[in-house]
Amino acid sequence: MHSFFDSAVRIVTDFWKSVFPTSDCQPTTAAEQTLSTIPKPSIGEFKPPEPTCVSPNDFKRLKVLGKGTYGKVYQVRRELDGKVFAMKVVTKPTDGSKSRMIRGEREILEKMDSPFLCKMSYFYESAKKRYFVLEFLAGGDLFTILSRNSVLDENATRFYIAEVTLALEHLYNHDVIYRDLKLENVMLDAKGHVKLTDFGFAKFLEKGKRTSTFCGTADYLSPEMVRKAPYDHSVDRWAMGILMYELLVGHTPFLADTDKQRKKNILSGEFSTPSNVSESSLKLIKSLLSVSPKKRPSFPEIKESDFFHTIDWEKMAARGYEPPLTLSLKDETDISQFDRYYTRMYVEESPFKCIDSKAKSRIATFDSASKTARKLFI
Repeated sequence: MHSFFDSAVRIVTDFWKSVFPTSDCQPTTAAEQTLSTIPKPSIGEFKPPEPTCVSPNDFKRLKVLGKGTYGKVYQVRRELDGKVFAMKVVTKPTDGSKSRMIRGEREILEKMDSPFLCKMSYFYESAKKRYFVLEFLAGGDLFTILSRNSVLDENATRFYIAEVTLALEHLYNHDVIYRDLKLENVMLDAKGHVKLTDFGFAKFLEKGKRTSTFCGTADYLSPEMVRKAPYDHSVDRWAMGILMYELLVGHTPFLADTDKQRKKNILSGEFSTPSNVSESSLKLIKSLLSVSPKKRPSFPEIKESDFFHTIDWEKMAARGYEPPLTLSLKDETDISQFDRYYTRMYVEESPFKCIDSKAKSRIATFDSASKTARKLFI
């Protein structure tokens, strides 16, 4: 039996080697021997899809990367070939509206395709949990980076806000409202480029339409959300003004000791203006933080602002600019850019029981866990 199988494997392997010559390097493990029989496409050829993995059990959990309201995010390794991913494991909430949000996250991740949005490779579902297998973003998030640097200079801020602008513009162009922009959800890949993550609050919303769900992070809520009034896509541009201010100053503009005072500050639209912030930076921040949604600039107007006058947007869209922060990563499993509070957590393993043999998909994104210091509203 084994000799027949071995002979068949050798025949197939010899055939592919004759068609697609390989190097003299010989595979050393069973996985490498299997993978070595698969021809590698050259430039211009069709690239085969990701290998089929039938359940989360095909991934080994390595480290905890973050923890949110309904679950955790793990660094995982695909058993088949050792490729590293992030796996978001979410416990299904009993509340119907929250459950719909999780289902909506999957749909958005499947349909969005931008170099500035985290991608999903697999999705699984069991009776009690949902599993999102996402690209692993080794650069960590801007919250951790800012906590190590206090503030960022204007050039670094310009780079990150420019890439965030392109990410939000892509969502807007595809009728998606994000509703959760903050430092924790702006992650960096291994090269230092921006990837937005965590689409749990995102939803499809046609341009010109409004919605009224009260959700988001307290420091980033827009005035209309604080008033619990209907709102539109412009809440994402308000949040971008908060993000930009926080990168330059080190804290959010409407910071307060109590929720009541913070809401009052947000509704007033008034904030202090540190002397280290340039005129062009302040002008853009003030326009984004207009209390009236109609006065907030559109994405084309943001791009044309004085703050971005040195930016070639085609080059930025092609990720042609060198990221301002150099990441020293030793290998693809390096977690040095992540919060040690999470990475030191115990990694529990739990068996997966699929509720449907068809409950697998290959598409979507990564969820950055909200830091405990931030207050979420939902």
